[in-house]
Amino acid sequence: NGGSVKLDLVQLLARVFAGKVSAYHPNETLLPLNAMWFEAEDVENLSETMKTEQDWINLTETPAYLEVGRRVFGHLLDTGLLQPQQRFGNKQLFRKRDVLALRERCITSAQTARLLSIPIAYISSLVRLGSLKPISGPGVNQHGHYLFDRQNILAWKRQYVMYNEMKTMTTDIVALMRLLKQRGIQSVVGRPHVYVRKEVVEAITNNID
Repeated sequence: NGGSVKLDLVQLLARVFAGKVSAYHPNETLLPLNAMWFEAEDVENLSETMKTEQDWINLTETPAYLEVGRRVFGHLLDTGLLQPQQRFGNKQLFRKRDVLALRERCITSAQTARLLSIPIAYISSLVRLGSLKPISGPGVNQHGHYLFDRQNILAWKRQYVMYNEMKTMTTDIVALMRLLKQRGIQSVVGRPHVYVRKEVVEAITNNID
């Protein structure tokens, strides 16, 4: 079989005996066992059938599920954040539920920037200032791209707010910045400026009242 999944004779016989693959034999004795014949269509579909049964996806499919490029995907393998469930020579198979769980857990710099509504260049600045803490990337290991824990980023977003998002919270951002200054509300991080969300929301609400 030329697919991703390889079977030895014992594994193939197990599938035949379980009725999962139809086999034919020229001899009534069914011996020798390695003289069996199979329908070409069954053999061609066997790899995909087994992948579906085992909840596997292959090496080519996995980066697309993770929504990452080859370099980031290679780093996930190098750091052990993602490990293949099975290996067949140079082929690797991953459990789909593990891949989807990792996609929910980790996000890249680009994904983080979109989530926070900021330019991607700000990500490195926020990391250097200690505001964002990556689980992988420069300063953590040898990889050149940051990876963040999605839940940590969402928690950070609930606690803090930045200028781009603040512009969506008011019809007059200049007046809002003036109001924050009057009330002594300062950014907790230098450029790019990061404010405590609760303080900004309270300032807007109290000013309306």
